[in-house]
This record gives sequence, structure tokens and C-alpha cells, in this order.
Amino acid sequence: MSKLIRSSTFTDGVGHFTQRLAHDCSALLGFQHESMSAAQIRAGGVKGVLGVVQDESLQDTEIRGRPSMIKLRGQVNTNVLNVLKVRIPNPRCQ
Repeated sequence: MSKLIRSSTFTDGVGHFTQRLAHDCSALLGFQHESMSAAQIRAGGVKGVLGVVQDESLQDTEIRGRPSMIKLRGQVNTNVLNVLKVRIPNPRCQ
């Protein structure tokens, strides 16, 4: 009897943030020499994962979320970035 295996992907995609913001967040979280490459965040009504990009259209402290990352609309505090989990690059892979 064969089984039907379904693969589901539960993702809102990956948003973007700058190396500068990643470095600033890393310093605030106590990482001395490392800078994060990705972070699971909440900011205002946005929730999801951000990856570091080099994009000159992003300001130093700006994040770019995907439309599917927006969970709440309206009057929310967008000046606070909650970092839930981080990913630090493995030096052996660089």
C-alpha cells in the first residue's frame, strides 16, 4: 500500500535588513565579534525572518518585510525591533 506524502512549506518568506542594523543588534545582544546574518523578529505588526542584504535602497536602520509578514495593521509601534532568535555565520563556511 503506497502512502501519499505531502510536503508543506509554512513560511512568510524572508525580509531584509542591513549589515549595519544587524551589527547594531548583535552588539546590543552582547555578541562581541560576530554579527548576525539572519534574525527572527517582531516589529510593529510585522513578524518573521530577516536576512542581511547589501541593498543601497535600504536605509541603515530600515527593515523590508514581505507583504505576508504583516500580521497587524494600524496603530502599532514601529520604533521597536524585537529580536527573538538570531543566526551567526559559521566561520568554517566563510
